[in-house]
Amino acid sequence: FRHDFINTSKIYSPVDFPLENLSLNQFRHPSCSDKVWQYDLAGVVCHSGTVRFGHYYTYALNRGDNEWYEFNDSWVRKVDADEVLSLSTAAYVLVYRKQERIILPIR
Repeated sequence: FRHDFINTSKIYSPVDFPLENLSLNQFRHPSCSDKVWQYDLAGVVCHSGTVRFGHYYTYALNRGDNEWYEFNDSWVRKVDADEVLSLSTAAYVLVYRKQERIILPIR
């Protein structure tokens, strides 16, 4: 969304994003000692509609079965990764998780 002193408008520009291996190395401060700067997509919050009337829904990666799911109000459905990649105009918030070998799944 774009806000100024008088108006609020929705930005419809598409955003391309990777499912895996988003590198943030170029943004790392030279004194940063962290050796991991690769991230994998964990979720996408989407918005459909206008500024005044809209709907939010989300897609999330289940690390237990490594499958993507859409959560939309009272239902959940499994989706393939290509559908997640096609969200370039609906994506509102992208959630990435740092690649860490020491982070183990809960189950």
